Amino acid sequence: MLSNAKLKKEPIQSSYLIGAGLVVYLAWEFGTAIGAYFTQFMNSDNTNGLEFASTACFILLVISDLTSWRQVFTLILCAVFVLVCYIFFPTGVLLLLSGLVTFVIGYFSSEDV
Repeated sequence: MLSNAKLKKEPIQSSYLIGAGLVVYLAWEFGTAIGAYFTQFMNSDNTNGLEFASTACFILLVISDLTSWRQVFTLILCAVFVLVCYIFFPTGVLLLLSGLVTFVIGYFSSEDV
């Protein structure tokens, strides 16, 4: 996300990408270590909240990068497709199929095509 914002303003140097990647990696490792330690104090009823938290973080990353109505429409179209297919396919097949179809929808709805 940091790299995308900087890329929109100016070309990115490799040292910037390495530094940003290193910070993200260390934050991920540190957060994982803290989470692994403190989950021993949680009861099993709280696991659904953790699953939703990762989904919410992903949704925030996607929404923060939307810059046009075409991208919003593409996101809505892909979400509807996944929700409809959720009824008919098991999770593993749904993941593969939705990834492929949303790629195709995103490609053909791009301003560059």
